[in-house]
Amino acid sequence: MIRYLLVSLLFCTPLCAKKHIFCIHGFMRGKGCMKAIEMSLRYDRHDVINWDYQSKQKTIEEHANDLVLDLIDYANQYPRDEIDFVTHSLGAIIVRSAINHPDCPDLAKRGRAVLIAPPNQGSILARKLGKISIVRRWFGDHAGRELIETEEGGFDRYGPFPMSMDLVIIAGTLGYNPMLKGPNDGKVLTKETRLNRPHEYMEVKGDHSWIAYHPSVVKKVREFYH
Repeated sequence: MIRYLLVSLLFCTPLCAKKHIFCIHGFMRGKGCMKAIEMSLRYDRHDVINWDYQSKQKTIEEHANDLVLDLIDYANQYPRDEIDFVTHSLGAIIVRSAINHPDCPDLAKRGRAVLIAPPNQGSILARKLGKISIVRRWFGDHAGRELIETEEGGFDRYGPFPMSMDLVIIAGTLGYNPMLKGPNDGKVLTKETRLNRPHEYMEVKGDHSWIAYHPSVVKKVREFYH
């Protein structure tokens, strides 16, 4: 029985090199949003940091500064290992700002990243909603205001993802929103997720809020870091 169990674990448990992966949730979400991905990566024996932050309390750049400090501490602990990322929505923009920070460790710039439903080209829905005063107040005066006021392509001001990083962008298509024209996840158009640089691209039938729990997304993340 013990021999059978050991053989089963050997063939059922994925064998892959241990990686160090930061999971970054989106705007007005918490680290629970990334829990399914975190658990699947831990099952594959990766070291996972499900990074949490209060999205409405600071600007994107301020969140990025906080992330850089943690990346520096982490790089000091593992000075030979690259740092990878999995992000949801605004998390991609925070990582983008962080890796262009002058103090960001090179280990984070040489890693890989999966960007889930990222508003890389800004969000037309956020801009439209920002015209409603009560929504504008709800979004707050920091990162939320930046989402509302950023024009198409405006996040380029945070710098590019370096070509040294392999990227996968996952967009959702299970959205119906009369304020959006074109394939979308209910909040972000698929075309708004794209970047003007080479990257792998994938679409799933998921909505923006729950796409990080989508089985195909979890599977893709596992495969990418295998």
